[in-house]
Amino acid sequence: MRQDIEAAFSALEGESSSGARPRLIAVDDDPTILDVIEVVGNEAGYDVLLLSDPGELLAALERFRPQVIISDLMMPNMDGVTLLRNLGAAGARCSVIVASAADPKTLTAAVRLGGGYGLDMAPPMHKPFTATILHEALTRSRGAIPAAELRQALTNGELEVWYQPKVSLRPNDRDKTVGAEALVRWRHPERGILPAERFIGLIESEGMIASLSSFVLAHVIHDLGQWSGLPSKFAVGVNLPASIVCEINFPDQLADMLAKAGVAPSNVMIEVTEREAIADHTVAIDSMTRLRLKGVGLSMDDFGLGHSSLAELYRMPFSEVKIDASFIRDLTLFPDARKIIKSVIDLSRELGIECCAEGIETQLQAIALKALGCSKGQGHLFGRAIPPQHFEALLGVDTGAVDQNAQQRDSLAGAYRGS
Repeated sequence: MRQDIEAAFSALEGESSSGARPRLIAVDDDPTILDVIEVVGNEAGYDVLLLSDPGELLAALERFRPQVIISDLMMPNMDGVTLLRNLGAAGARCSVIVASAADPKTLTAAVRLGGGYGLDMAPPMHKPFTATILHEALTRSRGAIPAAELRQALTNGELEVWYQPKVSLRPNDRDKTVGAEALVRWRHPERGILPAERFIGLIESEGMIASLSSFVLAHVIHDLGQWSGLPSKFAVGVNLPASIVCEINFPDQLADMLAKAGVAPSNVMIEVTEREAIADHTVAIDSMTRLRLKGVGLSMDDFGLGHSSLAELYRMPFSEVKIDASFIRDLTLFPDARKIIKSVIDLSRELGIECCAEGIETQLQAIALKALGCSKGQGHLFGRAIPPQHFEALLGVDTGAVDQNAQQRDSLAGAYRGS
């Protein structure tokens, strides 16, 4: 049933580019698994190439040009970690799905590693998986977005900035809304509303991150300028890469933008993302210190992942630390996750800075975080991202009342489930 590689190449080379189907490469040393992937892949609309030897993948990558790769982690000739490293070095621009019988923590680590190598990592599949789960994964991955389409969206006004509430987890605050995070949404003419997770990897790989960052920052400052009566401690988080935040002129440029819009610097929280290590720490400290002197908040995003580290927290004048959603997801499941989260919360308290937990989805997670002393949180439990006009209604800025109950948040966010 499995094709010879050369035969597969020959068959595909005979197809017209206009009628070509998306392509899938499956790498596994288990012939039964490969047979299942071939059948389900064909049903999902893919041309499928099956490899039992991971050493053949790089050559196949060049000729086959897949939209999706499914790979096991444990194979005789090459482990999946080495395969991910090789794919990253080769600059693979396709969705990668790890399928393995390894424990969940190992699977999660592999996905993070692939992301660190610049790969577009889809959610992993734990073996044994069903044909239905595989079909759903392949259907999601078929929705890959062409780079040209995304560039056009930037110029056509299809991208929007929505806001997800941040709430206080302090005792007696009753989940009061104390801030927000600005999140990008793409109002696609055919696909509907797309969250940033669907295209942020493409934004980064295609060198569009600076344009997107400028777009988001300008829209946030404009919206803040429209929301009169905000308390000085109410801050909207804006995700910016360290490369932009650490530019020597950035603090003055931001201060000028805020002044022209009549927005208080304290209403902006720059959430610094570190996909790459900071090149010049002296310039970084210079820029970040001037931002803090001007009253702008600084948050270390995804603390504990990537290059976000204790060393950066020690060197830079951060006013907030954000605990990544991957830790929160495991909070009530694994004791190690709880220990790590407690350590971060305790550390932030000792340093006199705020601690915000991302990705809170259950009451149990919220209760545990409150018990550990986490000061702020966000996630679907408290509200999904919503457009600016609806977020303004959530705040009740006309009356200056920022403390809104969870029922009002839910009613406003109800129309945006899945966003």
